[in-house]
This record gives sequence, C-alpha cells and structure tokens, in this order.
Amino acid sequence: MALTLEYHDDYHFKPVWDGTEENLQEIEGFRVEMDIPKNKTWLMPAGDTRETLIEMYPISIEKCMEVGYNWTGRDHIIAYDTKRAV
Repeated sequence: MALTLEYHDDYHFKPVWDGTEENLQEIEGFRVEMDIPKNKTWLMPAGDTRETLIEMYPISIEKCMEVGYNWTGRDHIIAYDTKRAV
C-alpha cells in the first residue's frame, strides 16, 4: 500500500502541540521518519477554549521560530470558543 505522501507533493503536516518537549520530540520524530520538510510543517497550539489558546499562541509562535516550522492558529476556537456544530 502506497502512502499518500509518496504520490502527493501538495500536502501539509499540521500537528497540535501541547507545549511540552516530549510532544515536540514526537512531532519531530514523525516528521523526520516520514521525510516531511519543515516548510510543510505547520504547528498548531493545543487548547479547546479561547482562553487556553490565547495563552498558547505566543509560546507556540516562538517555538516555531526556534525550530523552523510554520505556525497556524485555530481560528474556529477563537471565534466560537467551546460552541460546537457552528
């Protein structure tokens, strides 16, 4: 069975990072194992409430700058907080 990454070059790896070094090592290990370039890696901050995300945004942005990943927010949670099915 062929991996999707083998026949698609237009993809993005978007893991959610919980702020721990252990989780970052897991993300990086997977990225390296799957041969995913850093420029296709977009780190998202963990958090399922607006308040948690606001705390995680600067931490995750700084980590992206440090390790060379792209950063993306989680606008749906910022906009709707804990509302579901909106």
